[in-house]
Amino acid sequence: NLERVQASWQKRLIDHLNRHKRYPEVARDRRTQGTVIVAFKLDRTGQVVASHVTASSGSPALDDEAMAVLKRASPLPAPPDQILGPMLDMVLPIQFLIK
Repeated sequence: NLERVQASWQKRLIDHLNRHKRYPEVARDRRTQGTVIVAFKLDRTGQVVASHVTASSGSPALDDEAMAVLKRASPLPAPPDQILGPMLDMVLPIQFLIK
């Protein structure tokens, strides 16, 4: 089932990004929280070839970190064979919550 394969892979992507995410000190000090929506293009090996913020968190520090985590976490888990195409366009939320 393609939907299940895609959902499972997206969960792996988000888990992978979260392991590489760092909370910006300036945002933590100000108790700033938010969600950044990032769009990125991924090749078959999991390399991010292009990326941008599609919806800001309202905090430049969080937005910058969302972009930095895509670079730091690269390569991302490669897309499964069932998902076709040489490049994949992804849109994912990156959440910053102070625990």
